[in-house]
Amino acid sequence: MTPDPMEQAKHVASVFEFVKAWHARGTGVNTDWRKSLWRLSFSDLPDYPSIDAPESTPDAEAEFALRVRRPLQTTCPEPPKALEP
Repeated sequence: MTPDPMEQAKHVASVFEFVKAWHARGTGVNTDWRKSLWRLSFSDLPDYPSIDAPESTPDAEAEFALRVRRPLQTTCPEPPKALEP
């Protein structure tokens, strides 16, 4: 059975798309945070006890900009009875 030429063309195109994305991702060192592929503003940080970001008011002076601690580990819940062997 010979492979379908259209299917082969799709595979080749997907490989080239991957290589293009890989090259765009790994080209040089990004020193400007505005050009980063991904960023998260302080206002979008989740409200967790292990994340501490001071209020960002113009007249406020904080001793840190962001503090992240390792979260407390909790035990996993028991699986439902339907999943037990």
